[in-house]
Amino acid sequence: MGENNYNSIDFAKFFAAIMVVAIHSRPFVSNEMVDYFFTSFLRTAVPFFFVATGFFFFLKVKPDIFKYTKRLALLYVLWFFIEIYFVYQRFFVNYDHSLPLQLFNFFRSLLFSNTWYASWFIMACIIAVNIICFLSRKLNNKQLLLVGFGTYFISLFCSSYSGVLDLILSERLRYYHAAFSYFFMPANSFIVALVYIAIGKFIAEDMIREKKYSISKPMNVFWGGIVMFVGCIEVLLIRWSVVINDAYLFLPFFAFFVFVLLLRSEVNIPSRLARTLRFMSILIYILHSIFLSVNSALFRLESGMAMFGVTLSESVVCAYLIVKLSGKIPVLKKLY
Repeated sequence: MGENNYNSIDFAKFFAAIMVVAIHSRPFVSNEMVDYFFTSFLRTAVPFFFVATGFFFFLKVKPDIFKYTKRLALLYVLWFFIEIYFVYQRFFVNYDHSLPLQLFNFFRSLLFSNTWYASWFIMACIIAVNIICFLSRKLNNKQLLLVGFGTYFISLFCSSYSGVLDLILSERLRYYHAAFSYFFMPANSFIVALVYIAIGKFIAEDMIREKKYSISKPMNVFWGGIVMFVGCIEVLLIRWSVVINDAYLFLPFFAFFVFVLLLRSEVNIPSRLARTLRFMSILIYILHSIFLSVNSALFRLESGMAMFGVTLSESVVCAYLIVKLSGKIPVLKKLY
């Protein structure tokens, strides 16, 4: 597969980053039904990012888990200190409890949620890739996928299917279920990431490097369309019981088919532009939460189309400037 195939992934990453901005700014919040279905569609963005992470890490002949962990840990720490004001406000000002409880909530969020907003994705990648690397010493890719789907069901029943599960649980078990969902927040942690990292590894090793499988573009479009159709039915059926819609059953399958389709598609853009879009996608993902907070506090913007448009514009411009300036100021490369 040529470089254009990876250009398509970079292009898709940029589009997925825009989708993440839309998730949090909710441009159609004024219409409950449109907002629900639109947000459900946008949930395909983060799975794509996870699959891409697993794919490019395990595509290497000798993946260096130490180097990978060090790079992402540095990224996490740098942005932690950049956003230290928001972190302090969230955990020690707005969370009005005793200091031990504040610290407990902080460390819980460090592993199973956000410290600075959008940080959960980076921490989830660090932990999930390390776990998959460790398990791959004993398990093959199919077994890793089974483990991933096993943990993914935990996320399902603590997210979109939490209302369904509560229907069949006793009052006491519903209490424990709610407590577990709050403490771990599986759909916003490494628990949900494991299946996607395993899918990325499967594509990289079984489909690309070892060439065991060959999925033609027409067949991939067909099966991807079937999965999307089933996904629409799923989203419709559980609408009345959903509490939060971070995870759906169709998402891992859809992420697989979309990623394979992108690998077999060509986006004829210069490699330099593709690389810029890749870097910008990381920065947009991180920056947009800052601008959301600023726009809300300073400009009194609320969720809606205006918030989406302003936040996206700010994030894109700032991300572009950081990438361009990093050519002259190399230290800025640490930010992405």
